[in-house]
Amino acid sequence: MARSKLTAGLKSRLHLIELEAREVPAVMLAQLPDQVLPSNTPLYLPVTVTNTPSATVTTTVTSTNPNAAAELVIGGQSVRLTVSGIDENNQPFSGVLTIRLFENAAPQATGLIKQLVTDGFYNGKLFHRIVPNFVIQGGSPNGDGVGGSTRPDVVDEFSRDFTFASNGLVAMANARDDNNNSQFFVTDLDLPLSQRAQSLNFNHTIVGILTEGFDVYRQIRNTPRTGESPNSPVTIGSATLINDTENAVIKVTPNSSFTGSTTLSILSSDGTPQTGSDSVVLTRADNSSQNSRPFLGSTSNVTSTGGTPVSISLTSTDLDGHRRRFGQLRDSGRILRRCPFERHHQPESGDRCGDSDSATRVLRNDPPRCRRAGQHRSGRRRRRAGGQLRHEHVYIDGRPGRRLHADYEHDRRRGRCDLYRRRHRSVEPWGPDRVPG
Repeated sequence: MARSKLTAGLKSRLHLIELEAREVPAVMLAQLPDQVLPSNTPLYLPVTVTNTPSATVTTTVTSTNPNAAAELVIGGQSVRLTVSGIDENNQPFSGVLTIRLFENAAPQATGLIKQLVTDGFYNGKLFHRIVPNFVIQGGSPNGDGVGGSTRPDVVDEFSRDFTFASNGLVAMANARDDNNNSQFFVTDLDLPLSQRAQSLNFNHTIVGILTEGFDVYRQIRNTPRTGESPNSPVTIGSATLINDTENAVIKVTPNSSFTGSTTLSILSSDGTPQTGSDSVVLTRADNSSQNSRPFLGSTSNVTSTGGTPVSISLTSTDLDGHRRRFGQLRDSGRILRRCPFERHHQPESGDRCGDSDSATRVLRNDPPRCRRAGQHRSGRRRRRAGGQLRHEHVYIDGRPGRRLHADYEHDRRRGRCDLYRRRHRSVEPWGPDRVPG
């Protein structure tokens, strides 16, 4: 009887409690850390899906501050690289790097990359150069940082909206202007704004951003190395083009009135009610101390007969708002406007340089006269040393397509150029403490 009463008492105290309903989102996002927003250039942020959604993911973004506009980067395929190597613990690793291409910003460079991927060029190539807190670089034909594919080089493609103020950017490596081919580099992921590779602004064409494989990138970055060369090969097993239906890229553009901070709200859905979300706070950071290289706008081709003056309109961009100075005009084998330091070139019209955002140059369009056999062109003034002026020249030896890139010294007292040394021919981006020449 006593046991029966105890059982009855327990039953009277037991009852069901309704728990709060919790649903696992169908789309899970990698959480972005709070960070700074440069005051004078857009910031690019990857939105990375970490699970396998059931359908195409649609992402939206909003900004709480109207002076910091947030939008999705539209269009562009992605390149998926399978990579393997040895990590910092001397253990083998393998994984995937996914790169979203900025096809609208750099159509020629991204078009070349897509051709090389389709050709299978990158299969078996190496990341031959690894510089922590700067870049990892690959795509060299022989893994030594020299040369490119057999396809023609493409020209530089610059825009004021694309600078190295963001982490994880992918850009073309080159040895000189308009020398973009197969080699590329990816900037480091975990750097504050002051340490990002903004010294490369408008020297290298930005072609994309890393959207997946951040842990793999860190394993590559931390692989044992001697100098800038990995001790064990870091190999691109395969490269494929994909239409990425999961990951996205956000572009945040501040205007001149932006102060304080803004909060981005990111929502990603695959069509089911369970939506993935993230929020990130961006705080304004003054970036005006960064002095970026100015660059020329594109011009149209001009056809003319010899002896007929030609007018070419030029535009330029300087991210920092500095005044521009238009100097010598040249092409691959013709002196279009004489260098004021080269007395043995034929003088041409429009010899004065002016300070402005745009200019029109009237060219005589006559063959140049030069004391040397063939033709050569003078480049930017290098530096003064012992009464001499060093210039960078391109010497045309008379055979189509053959150019010798070299440095010359011009001695104003003798009025001639002497060969100083061969130009550095490695293909790599130069850090702030390393400049060519």
